[in-house]
Amino acid sequence: MGGLQTLKTQTIEKLLIANRGEIAIRIAQSCHALGISTVAVCSEADQDALHSHYCDESICIGPPAAAESYLKIDALIQAALDTNANAIHPGYGFLSENADFAEAVEKAGLIWVGPPAKAISVMGSKTAARTAAIGADVPVVPGEVDTAKAESVGFPLLIKAVGGGGGRGMRVVREANELQQAIEAASREALSAFGNGDVFVERYIEQGRHIEIQVFGDQHGNVHHLYERECSVQRRHQKVVEEAPSVALDEDLRQKMGEAAIRVAKAVDYVGAGTVEFLLDQDGSFYFLEMNTRLQVEHPVTECITGLDLVALQLDVAQGEAFTDVPERAGASIEVRLYAEDPAEDYAPQTGLIHEFSFDEAEGIRVDTGVASGSEVSIHYDPMIAKIIASGENREIARKRLVRCLNRLCVLGLKTNQHQLIEILSHPDFIQGDIHTRWLEGQEQSAPSISNTTVIAALCGQLKDTRETLPAIAKGWRNSRFRSQLFTAGEIDIHWHPKGNGWSVRTGEQTQELHFEAADNAIVLWLDGRKTEAVLAEDTSHHYVWTGGASVALKKGQRFPDVDLEDDPGACIASTPGKVAKLAVSEGQQVQSGDLLVVLEAMKMEQPLCASIDGVVQSVFVAEGEQVEAGQRLVELGPSE
Repeated sequence: MGGLQTLKTQTIEKLLIANRGEIAIRIAQSCHALGISTVAVCSEADQDALHSHYCDESICIGPPAAAESYLKIDALIQAALDTNANAIHPGYGFLSENADFAEAVEKAGLIWVGPPAKAISVMGSKTAARTAAIGADVPVVPGEVDTAKAESVGFPLLIKAVGGGGGRGMRVVREANELQQAIEAASREALSAFGNGDVFVERYIEQGRHIEIQVFGDQHGNVHHLYERECSVQRRHQKVVEEAPSVALDEDLRQKMGEAAIRVAKAVDYVGAGTVEFLLDQDGSFYFLEMNTRLQVEHPVTECITGLDLVALQLDVAQGEAFTDVPERAGASIEVRLYAEDPAEDYAPQTGLIHEFSFDEAEGIRVDTGVASGSEVSIHYDPMIAKIIASGENREIARKRLVRCLNRLCVLGLKTNQHQLIEILSHPDFIQGDIHTRWLEGQEQSAPSISNTTVIAALCGQLKDTRETLPAIAKGWRNSRFRSQLFTAGEIDIHWHPKGNGWSVRTGEQTQELHFEAADNAIVLWLDGRKTEAVLAEDTSHHYVWTGGASVALKKGQRFPDVDLEDDPGACIASTPGKVAKLAVSEGQQVQSGDLLVVLEAMKMEQPLCASIDGVVQSVFVAEGEQVEAGQRLVELGPSE
């Protein structure tokens, strides 16, 4: 393209952050350190969210659904004008890679903290980006823009959304008979997430490593790279663990990939923070995947190894300052993404109230989050609730610090992937750096175990509550002999009775002596003289218990259980709140076990629900586009006649 951008020399006085959650808070932190005032925007669902309180001002821009608020260009610009903000930062996701938004911001006389609209437009289309990379003499993965020619590329294939990222609108296809359904599903998911249902196909490289290069350009024509990040540990093509530097790169390969990234950025006169993503094959070959024209979720690991504040650097560049001083790389950093999801149940997204969110502050640990105790995780937005980052002199120190932090992290009220993250970081393959983009698929996903100690901790919560009401009388006190009382949670029964200054608790054949100390919702248990810490919460249906390393939900035992109540194998039940994206069956239709019944969309991801038995569709209770609640019956199957 050639030529410099028009040099901006305006000063940012007040910045509107056109985003939400942890990234909105992260941007505000850098602004406040620089003396720049901040304005948060929020939907009606986010009026009490953490980012709305963290910024200097907050303005509501619409109803809960993201498509009607954070994606509404006119409302965002009007919010900036109404609050006298003279600049807008888009964060990541939502409109951060929308060229129309960038143009509208500058047309309104506001400073756009991001790359030029033309660069966004080219790199926002993965097909146009491929063309630009080829023109910059950077290799690309073999593929086809026309999905009708998909089979000519050869299997396995990867279907990808033309616009957007984050793993949405992506499907792996291994056989021709899966192709059409996968194209339709990817297109539908991309349309929902990005407003653009166009997809294309690439050859799927089975055991590649995902390496991305952080680039930074200024308005003076300078473009530099700030080293690499490895993001090979992924689920559903979405990153779970990111680290810098990559153990797979030597200095020669690092230099070649860095130079290739700079050529791609210069091909579109890039300004600001961007990331050029590559796939590294086992033979050392690398291929351009895409360029993200925004700040990345994983930018903290680059900050940790360079000492830079990338948000502050974005603000400087947007105001016309030059970026010429690239620091040396030092140490190592690893980031994990804490998701509200259940890995043991095919990563089903989770929603609900966070009763407790806490962690230990320690050397080398950073936590970026948009939630706190009392926050609500809704169906409208991405399931990521925090990023936990560790750094150290080397990779092993960073890894150990991160494992310890995760073991001390407490999240109560909904399931997360915390247990999975600890298992990943502790796995011999990860410790050796022997990973690839499909590595996580081959790992069995186990749920946190429910131990006797966990259930005893829940019992202590009940004992503590009664103690506070009648402090002079021990829970379970009687003036005559009595049988042990029963406490049931999950699938474990605990028999207990007072004994001396504590209690005797029995599970099966095991009997233990229990004492505990309580403060607020925290409990210190002493079981046969061994100390265990726990944090507790509860609602009408569950006890929530953290005992280190993971949190579990224990279903409360029913006082009067319905002995006639049995699971209905023919019922298709919504496992989470969401929208019916596709209804694949109709009443009277014959189905076999494993056939698709309903596609449920939650948190911008699709969840297929399939038949668990052979039979006939007796009833369909929902329609496409309908919003449903967790536990709602969607389809009923009966035996074939």
